[in-house]
Amino acid sequence: MDRLGWRWSLGVVLFCWISAIVEMTGGMAYAEEIPYFNPYTQDFSAREAKKIYVSSQVVVYDDAKNSKGLTKEFLDEIVREIEENLLPNYSFLFSFLDNGPKFPIYFIFSDQLKRNGGASVLYQAFYTPFYKERYGYEAILVSTLDIKKEELFSFIAHELFHLFYRLKEAHPPVWMDEGLAQFFAYHMTGFVPQLQVAKYFEDPLVALEEFPEGLPRYYGHAFLFFFYLKEHFLTTQDLPKLAIVSHPKNLFDEATWKKILREFSLAKLLNTIYLHEERHYSLKPLFGKVRPLQFLPSNFLPQHALTVYLQGSPENRKVISDLWARLKEGWSTELIFVISPAYRKITITEDDSLLSESVPYTIVFNIY
Repeated sequence: MDRLGWRWSLGVVLFCWISAIVEMTGGMAYAEEIPYFNPYTQDFSAREAKKIYVSSQVVVYDDAKNSKGLTKEFLDEIVREIEENLLPNYSFLFSFLDNGPKFPIYFIFSDQLKRNGGASVLYQAFYTPFYKERYGYEAILVSTLDIKKEELFSFIAHELFHLFYRLKEAHPPVWMDEGLAQFFAYHMTGFVPQLQVAKYFEDPLVALEEFPEGLPRYYGHAFLFFFYLKEHFLTTQDLPKLAIVSHPKNLFDEATWKKILREFSLAKLLNTIYLHEERHYSLKPLFGKVRPLQFLPSNFLPQHALTVYLQGSPENRKVISDLWARLKEGWSTELIFVISPAYRKITITEDDSLLSESVPYTIVFNIY
């Protein structure tokens, strides 16, 4: 073998050897120092991490101090979900933007994210625009500790929504930013934010456009609203409009918007917001100012800002009529007939002539 052939053979061997090392280590054989943003203290510090994946769209770093590093199989699943599902869908959803996100997007996997130092909140994933402002690239922090794969994908989808949404508006209303992030994460991954929804129904005295940071019930309530809006008033083709408008009421005329708010409130009250087949979440009986009663007691006293709902039947129709007459004597009262509460649907009417003995119905009184 001549010298040139020998060198070429040695080069091939070295190339294969180096490629094997790169494959095993995810692209880097050593850790480097990267900036880490602590969401609990709101400042940056330096951490050592390994760059384990690089493409035109995504760069992945794995914290060198993680208790368990990302396996190649799990890394492949995460990257595939981001590159083949989340990024294409969000790019379509926000195609109206003049300037899209800066690629590649950095994903920094660090157990440090779950160490909140006693703070009242605990992040599984976190996006901040400070990376772009200070270092010139977009970044999302992620922790894989104590989380199932499906939930992890949902958290990543949630934070990616924030990243895209902030390109439209630097300081969007929090209830829309978080509610839409919850909704689109569900829409793209199929994962229901069950904890947040359950927390809302445990303590449902929540206004839609109020949103104190870190309280799960507000996330659950905002998610339920956009879920209900999609189920009853929007199609899949309409969803990009939610990313565009500054407020969802701008998608409807005034009468329809009032109808949406009213029917959403009744759907929560009457347990008809379903998230999966054979599964739903509902208000607990007698919670707050809600009185779910089959028959009102004889000593029932109306109160301001009370909502009463009764299951209608031919037998108690007279009881309901008598109550309606009593309430009208001294109170401003709204009477609503809700016909046939059914899976993901309620029909609402104020016309009692539509009621018949063969149709199950619910009577709702709103007392002012």
